Amino acid sequence: MVMAMSTATPTIGLDERSAAGARDFPAVRLLLKLAAVFGVLTVVTGSVNSATGSGFACPTWPGCYPGHFGPEAEVHDIIEFGHRLIAASTGFILLGAAIAAFRLPRRFTMARVLPWFSVVGAILSAVLGRMVVLNGGIPMPLAVIDLLGALTVLMAATLAYMSMHRGAPRWQWTPLSRLAAGIMASIVVLHLLGIVVSGKGSFTAVVGWPMWRLVSQDGAIWLQVLRMALAAGIVVSMALLTRRSWHLPTVRPVMITMLALCAVEFVLGQVLAVEGVDMWWAAGHCAAACLMLLCISVVSGRTALDGL
Repeated sequence: MVMAMSTATPTIGLDERSAAGARDFPAVRLLLKLAAVFGVLTVVTGSVNSATGSGFACPTWPGCYPGHFGPEAEVHDIIEFGHRLIAASTGFILLGAAIAAFRLPRRFTMARVLPWFSVVGAILSAVLGRMVVLNGGIPMPLAVIDLLGALTVLMAATLAYMSMHRGAPRWQWTPLSRLAAGIMASIVVLHLLGIVVSGKGSFTAVVGWPMWRLVSQDGAIWLQVLRMALAAGIVVSMALLTRRSWHLPTVRPVMITMLALCAVEFVLGQVLAVEGVDMWWAAGHCAAACLMLLCISVVSGRTALDGL
């Protein structure tokens, strides 16, 4: 990832940078905003699609059934096909945003480069998603790449828009931005480990946090325990980041939202662990996990781009 880095105190106020980003190149800024919004929607609907067991509802691709492009009036069909439509729209928006942003002046380094990471991630997820539908699944290493591509779409598109919105300030590695970036990277590893650990047909493979119990059909116990320990470390780091950033009005509301989502995640995880997998509770569990990654991406961007 190409970023201009500095530890110097910013010489331009946030309001001035935001005004500059809003005033200059409004069409590109709108495209990047749409790319960020649709990137989040794609990841959330994709995780809900997996959690509800809707991924194989449509046996053909890109249409839903042979000789019938659209879905039947059945909830799993609608979830799967809706995700496909959103993902396809996201791909075109990402490509348009990447092409438009690449024509920006060189000072917009992040806005020019990061959308291409989103495009690559979207292509990988689309190709591997097609393989899942047509082949009935893919090997674990490819499933890890599939998820990594989707999460890259969310993070890169979000940070690209934030950089453009703020008038292309330099990325600054402050103590807060390092902590936020570390949490963001750890959450990605947590979700990728879920793919590695999960056994055949296990709910562990979906985008979600560990449910604090060993699952008999999953992989090695030490990997399951390692993933739980990583999750515990992330929660402690989130609490530390909240405490250290409490005085910052641009960061505090996002951290409060993230902690609330974390509480929802753990409550739903325990409900699923005790009561069994219910489709809609599972959907909420996975959606909360995706939105937590969005929150920490925003915090990482704000602390680094604003030099906080």
